[in-house]
Amino acid sequence: MQEKKEKSRAIGATRFFVSDNDLFKVLLSIVVFIVLILVFLIIGLIIGYAVIGDGNPWDVLQWYTWQHILDFLN
Repeated sequence: MQEKKEKSRAIGATRFFVSDNDLFKVLLSIVVFIVLILVFLIIGLIIGYAVIGDGNPWDVLQWYTWQHILDFLN
């Protein structure tokens, strides 16, 4: 019983340090995650515009398409 208390105190007293390498890995993971979300968003827009909307798949990437959508919403 005494040993468990000593171990828990030792574990609670330890501090965790993040090295520069770990920080780089975390930041790189976040950037990759955001890029993948954007890529899948664009792929989804292209598929949705072409299949559901029966439009040219590349027109969804044009500014005039989004201007028309914004004008319609306003």
